[in-house]
Amino acid sequence: MTKIKICGIKRSEDAVFSASLGVDFFGLIFVRGSHRYLSVSVAKNLVSSFHNNTSNHDVKIVGVFANEKLDKITNLIDECSLDVVQLCSEEPIDYVKNIQCPVIKQIRIPSTGINNKVLLRIMDKIKSYKDVGCDILLDTLDVGSLGGTGRKFDWSVAEEISSHYPVWLAGGLDSSNVVSAIESVKPYAVDVSSGVETKKNKDLNKIKDFVDAVRNSVPM
Repeated sequence: MTKIKICGIKRSEDAVFSASLGVDFFGLIFVRGSHRYLSVSVAKNLVSSFHNNTSNHDVKIVGVFANEKLDKITNLIDECSLDVVQLCSEEPIDYVKNIQCPVIKQIRIPSTGINNKVLLRIMDKIKSYKDVGCDILLDTLDVGSLGGTGRKFDWSVAEEISSHYPVWLAGGLDSSNVVSAIESVKPYAVDVSSGVETKKNKDLNKIKDFVDAVRNSVPM
């Protein structure tokens, strides 16, 4: 069954509601400049409230970072009870090796201009991160942004990559297109943020619609 990550959670009630639907992961954004950014104190309170108010303790908490200092990530893994770290910039392999929990490495895919040479370069990059144990998340390359823009890329590229490696799929997903994405790409997990928001806040109805769509999908 395809795993589900709801990213950019800012309120504990959104996390609790998502957990009640059986999602597998939710993401907390520690990237300054994002409207979903959480300070350490807010994140700690959110996680504490979540744990006190949910019956689903199997949900994994993902901390999302970009070019952050390693010691800060190490401290936040402990302070915010992070289960997984997601890296969203150009973090080198040696940096990844020093993170003491599972790592998801975001690989951003251009929305246009993908030829065999570009695809081979992307595949080489993915292999280097897979070789040190990273999961791979494919998202849309959007100049000036590190993700979460709600824009999609050509899923045929993701389909080709997923024939070689398990992938997490992000970028422009919502309840209206996630079934098609699962059928074509067959990802290990789907990752949504903008697609379950209204006016930049999580929308519980949209979260439910998204989860229902994924759970009712059957990869071909």
